[in-house]
Order: sequence, then structure tokens, then C-alpha cells
Amino acid sequence: MVLQWVANSRPPGLAGSIPVVGVLFKMVIKIDYEKCCWKDGKCTSCSCGGKCNGCVEACPTGALKREKIIVFDEDKCISCGLCVEACKHDAIVLEN
Repeated sequence: MVLQWVANSRPPGLAGSIPVVGVLFKMVIKIDYEKCCWKDGKCTSCSCGGKCNGCVEACPTGALKREKIIVFDEDKCISCGLCVEACKHDAIVLEN
């Protein structure tokens, strides 16, 4: 997904500058299911009993959910990276 933006403000000291038009590329997450602790509908790294406090709970938009594996909904993702920070197993990365 490509997001376009227009910056109408002028940087200080650049009187008469024209608006800047740019293109931002949305980053998407990639999950390494070999490293991921959620397998076959349960946590395999501790005795939390499925009451994990990880990537799914960190996501503010609900782009991740637990099923048999962690399922990612790209349309809901805002590329904030909170899931990457929350993953204790380095199983999630942001990519262009």
C-alpha cells in the first residue's frame, strides 16, 4: 500500500519554498513461524496457559490474532512496530 502526503508548511528560513510532495511506503510485518512461540493453538515457550502478553496484545489495531498460528491482517496494520518490540523470540520483523 502506498500512502501519499503533501507537506504545505515551509521549513524555517526557507521563505517562498514550494510545498513538498512525497510518497511513503507502508512497512509490513513478516512472521518467522519457526521462531514464533505460538504453535498449534498454544504457547510452546512457557507455562502461561495461553494467557500470553506478547505481539497480539501489543497491537493497537487488532492486526494480529491467535488461531492455530498467529494470523496477520495486513489491512489493519499501521506499521507501528509494537508487535516487533513485544515479541520475545525475535519472530517478527518490519519489511518494506
